[in-house]
Amino acid sequence: MTKSHFYYLILFALLLTACGTIVSPTPIANKTKIPPFLTREEAIQAYEAEFSNHVSYTWNGNVSNCFGGTLPQNVLNRVLQRVNFYRKLVGLPTNCFFEASQNANAQEAALMMRANNTLDHNPPSSWKCYSQAGALGANCCLAYYGVEVKPEIFIGQWIQDAGSNNTAVGHRVNIFTEQDDIMFGFGTNSTYAALCRDWRSGTMPDSLLSYIAYPPNGHIVSELVYPRWSFMISGADLSTADISMKDANGAIVPANQQIYDPAFRALVWEPTIANNITADTKFTVEITGAKVGIETKSYTYDVILVKR
Repeated sequence: MTKSHFYYLILFALLLTACGTIVSPTPIANKTKIPPFLTREEAIQAYEAEFSNHVSYTWNGNVSNCFGGTLPQNVLNRVLQRVNFYRKLVGLPTNCFFEASQNANAQEAALMMRANNTLDHNPPSSWKCYSQAGALGANCCLAYYGVEVKPEIFIGQWIQDAGSNNTAVGHRVNIFTEQDDIMFGFGTNSTYAALCRDWRSGTMPDSLLSYIAYPPNGHIVSELVYPRWSFMISGADLSTADISMKDANGAIVPANQQIYDPAFRALVWEPTIANNITADTKFTVEITGAKVGIETKSYTYDVILVKR
């Protein structure tokens, strides 16, 4: 794929495949928590509070010396805040945290990818600036390439999951895992970024969401609505589920494609809607035929795109 240097443009991503099945089935019986419904005012306030400023950062590493550099704590805090921001939008716990060794592995992985100008989850030992820490980070992380991207912006790109490699929105699924107290690690050099997760970490809340949708139930600022919509219930089978989407007038909204990858258990579709709305716009999503345990269930929710 050609890499054209456009500011903030994420060109491609490689989805984690090296660590086995990423999404583990979770108990069905306790999926009783209702997803949140933000009001218009709450959606705007949340967006403006999160996106009103950025943390300045200049990479202090060096490819020539194979020095991965370090991230100041205020940068790591800002990135973690963005992770928890997106998780809160869909109703997930927001007690994720970064751990020093995971950060170090992710930083080395990002260095290796920059030094070799390639994204790879299984980098060969012949790579320039190869290290065991970097290889470990690359093996079990989400990775992205961009050009002079502010660190926290990478999180939004993983949620967006653009590109032909990401039709199953695996990056989004892994950030939206249901566990609480999840240990992550993050590293970047403003060109390549890695978000590692310790798959052994996290505790399962007593009450789980009945479903996880993005964009979520309720009001959401239109800037946060990406072409790929998703619906998931970990532990459920959505392989035979159907999607119906209507606008505020009850007209069917066609979808370009409907994808279900059993490895990630997310139902994904790309509705045909305007890229730039001129007023608040409501859509009703109905999912039928979801196999949840021994039951077949249907779900209906409203997504209201807010024009600021």
